[in-house]
Amino acid sequence: MTQLTYAPRHRTVAEPTPDAVLATFATYQPKTARMVAEEFGIAEETAVDLLERLAGRGDLTKTYGGTETPVWLRPHPNPAQVA
Repeated sequence: MTQLTYAPRHRTVAEPTPDAVLATFATYQPKTARMVAEEFGIAEETAVDLLERLAGRGDLTKTYGGTETPVWLRPHPNPAQVA
């Protein structure tokens, strides 16, 4: 009897653009890097890099909210309207 073996399939996923990641955030919606990684099917380290890039541009705010795990959230687009 012949034994068949199957090689695992690896899905190649293109890295999303920072703007594609930003488009998934609603105003004030917090997300962890793990959430973004799962949503896009990318490594958590890649998600952190993308989120840090967006925070550096001022599009997201990084906060810790009383835990060691950072979350990123999208601030209000016009802060003057919030006050």
